[in-house]
Amino acid sequence: MVLELVAVGLACLLIGGLLNQYLFKGREPKTAEEQLMEIPSLLEETGYSLRVAPTPTGDKNILGFITQRKHNVHDPKSGENRTKLFLKKIPSGDETWEWEDIYNHVDGKFIPGTVADGQVYVSMMQTFNQDDNLNNMAWRLASPRMVNHFEQKARNAEGIYAALNRTKNDYKSLYQEYQAAKGDRQRLSEEVRAVNTENDKLNRMISNLSSENKRLKEELHAADVKLRERDKLIEEFQGMEGVEDITPIRPAIDRAKQERVERARRRKEEEAKLREAGEPTEETEIPGEQ
Repeated sequence: MVLELVAVGLACLLIGGLLNQYLFKGREPKTAEEQLMEIPSLLEETGYSLRVAPTPTGDKNILGFITQRKHNVHDPKSGENRTKLFLKKIPSGDETWEWEDIYNHVDGKFIPGTVADGQVYVSMMQTFNQDDNLNNMAWRLASPRMVNHFEQKARNAEGIYAALNRTKNDYKSLYQEYQAAKGDRQRLSEEVRAVNTENDKLNRMISNLSSENKRLKEELHAADVKLRERDKLIEEFQGMEGVEDITPIRPAIDRAKQERVERARRRKEEEAKLREAGEPTEETEIPGEQ
């Protein structure tokens, strides 16, 4: 830390010399100690601060002048309002900027970026902080307890980030499965509608067939009745004299009737003769004659 302060002092000496030449031309040169003593008041007058990077011992750690601090600047990456620092690099004088704090993308929290703030501004970032890259932080400047704390937070953040990625992948996989299931459901729904339509069609056909079957049963029953009547007549007239072919049923019936009438007539004639002769007679009914 002492060596860093020495480096700061040397840088301030250089800057003080430049400012002294500009502001006090023609005057008697001041000693190095006098120039260093005037730097704080000069920084206060200009509103500038020094941007000191926490680099290892021996490295250049004065990066530039902070010329302006603009508060409540919207950061689209974090969605928050932050403090933006405008700087001029040393020794090039190029203008740049950086955030005053550090945004942790994993847990969505901010890490204070100022270790010491006054006329000398010291951040925890080793280079200009425009990307919030945690690898750019110099943990060694903090106390061991704070280093352990932030390292543990970093490990936890890495675990959370890995779990978040796994969750995102799981969600993506589940969403794809959901889309596939949704497609299957739609396909099955269409198939069910088609089956229901076909089922309605078959039910109508079954209803029509039932009606037709009932009609045919009635016709069959009527035909059976007629057939039994014909069978009865055939059985009655079968074997009668002169009836050899029973296929033409009606002519056979007519002939049978004629034969019965003829037999009845002859029978009556015989009975009349018997009565005339005084012989007893017996009323006999011709089968089938009403």
